Amino acid sequence: MKMKRKAWWNMGRKRGRPKISERKIEEALEKGPKTFEDLVIETGLARTSLSECLSKMEEEGKIIRKVAPPLERGPGKRYRILIELVDNTPVGRTLRHLSNISSLIQLDVEKGKEILTNDVIDTILVISSLEIRRSKKGKLLDCPHSQSFACYREWMEETKEMRETLEGGLKTQYQLFEYSLNEAELIRGLARFNWELLRTELETLFTYLVSEIPLHPGTREAWTYALKKPEELEEFFKDKRDDPEIFPALNVARNYNTTRQLEELLEWIRPVVEGPEISRVREVYQKDRKKFYEIYGMPYSKISSFEIKAIACCGTNLVATLFKQEERSYEEHVLIPLWVPKMRLYIKKKRRGKK
Repeated sequence: MKMKRKAWWNMGRKRGRPKISERKIEEALEKGPKTFEDLVIETGLARTSLSECLSKMEEEGKIIRKVAPPLERGPGKRYRILIELVDNTPVGRTLRHLSNISSLIQLDVEKGKEILTNDVIDTILVISSLEIRRSKKGKLLDCPHSQSFACYREWMEETKEMRETLEGGLKTQYQLFEYSLNEAELIRGLARFNWELLRTELETLFTYLVSEIPLHPGTREAWTYALKKPEELEEFFKDKRDDPEIFPALNVARNYNTTRQLEELLEWIRPVVEGPEISRVREVYQKDRKKFYEIYGMPYSKISSFEIKAIACCGTNLVATLFKQEERSYEEHVLIPLWVPKMRLYIKKKRRGKK
């Protein structure tokens, strides 16, 4: 007797793969409330499939239905039923998009919302927008970073001043720059914070990485100079740990008093960034060390990357790739240009003191 072959769509559902139809509905509703007919056109789903998905999403508390007046008044015009997302805020959209990245890992969206308070969101936006100050104009008084940096607040202030100089119709056409949370800003902010946290937690590993990994052409000369004696570099980072121009992201988090929340966000997004395999290995290591060494046949030794708060290993999905790229870009374009003169001065003083 031949076994009945399972359809591919049923196989995908049983493995826990997020339904493509639900993603289509969410993408359509993120643009605004829609009627059932609008969703049929935008998603391209069959009416029965769409109706089933909407009923399930309504039971799960993802969408709501509201009664709206007709677009045109007159006899025979009926009220419309609009369907909209329960949470269509920037935070809700950001966390929803991240949770749909991997089919093997489902992030707890509600937990992410609890962590992302207004102060945490502002911290992330400041960190993600940090760049070296190019203009001679001083920073805003309420900005939580040092004088050497500029953030999105200065950009918005410059945009307002530029708008005031315009006249007539140009002023009305020139819209103010809006800067809000999205998945790109969240990943960039967390990657920068993670990079600095990792350097403070694994200083010895940092020296090894800088010594062995080929750097970008523009930064090779600067690091070669500083690495004539690697132990001096370790001392530099230990002594300058609280310097707002050496570790600006950590300084911003301290000023906002949100360091703990950012560490919780790193733990929240860790499964996606590390990937399911490393995440499972880490979980076994933290729960039962003895079982870990028995399963993997390793000699008993402390694995530093599994005990720190920062993320040391990255997977191969889209979020992990972007996370790693943002770390490298932050190091090359923002930090190293400020570090090099400070390193040279610090090492010269150290060597003179020993003489």
